[in-house]
Amino acid sequence: MWILDYTQDVTERIENRGDSDALADALNNVLQDLGAFTPPTPTGDQWEYQMISAANATDLLNQANTQGTQGWELAAVVVDTSRPDKYVGFLKRKKQ
Repeated sequence: MWILDYTQDVTERIENRGDSDALADALNNVLQDLGAFTPPTPTGDQWEYQMISAANATDLLNQANTQGTQGWELAAVVVDTSRPDKYVGFLKRKKQ
């Protein structure tokens, strides 16, 4: 049930703020809550994030594997049944 809560939270933040930073902020909050993300310190590693989506899990994994060859790591997956591409993956990698 918590996956749906996060999906709703992300959607509300994006709709309420209406800017491109809303998705990044929401993603950071989700990853922090999952223990998959620690905010970088000024002297620590800097990360970049990417979101991928697909209609089924196999296609999502194929995309994640392709991105993995470029240094991306799959950090989280959510299922959002309100969208046709209901499998959503969040990837991260150290800034290059």
